[in-house]
Amino acid sequence: MESVAMKWFSPESNIGGFKMISKYLKESAHSRLQNFSQSHLAQFLGNKLFECASGYGEKPLRVIRTSFIITVIFAIIFLMGIKYLNWGNIDGEQSILVHSVVSSMESFTTLVHASPGEFEKLSARLVATTEAFFGALLIALFLFTLTRSIHR
Repeated sequence: MESVAMKWFSPESNIGGFKMISKYLKESAHSRLQNFSQSHLAQFLGNKLFECASGYGEKPLRVIRTSFIITVIFAIIFLMGIKYLNWGNIDGEQSILVHSVVSSMESFTTLVHASPGEFEKLSARLVATTEAFFGALLIALFLFTLTRSIHR
């Protein structure tokens, strides 16, 4: 694998170099997944998560899909919190669903909520802050993958 890398990274073969570097990085990450051992469980799970969430930093649409999945999961958590944990006084079934989706989308894109407002309970604020943390990470990952795909 190293001899292939030396060939790809050499100045003589700079034509299409970024595509070759990208291919090398994807293949090396995939090879690490194939050579899994129990002692490297955290590294294995991190590589698998990076592959699923962003295609090893090469596929921006995967990041959008992952962001959508995270938003839906947290909307369900907000829905359960409003219904069963009294996180808010909302009337009507449809307005609870709409409120949950809007709360999830707002939390995903906002790192710090200016006022607790609708998140008066500490458990609701913890869920909102957790989603905001994931949102910030996924937005940064999206910019990273988009930049890499445009740069190639």
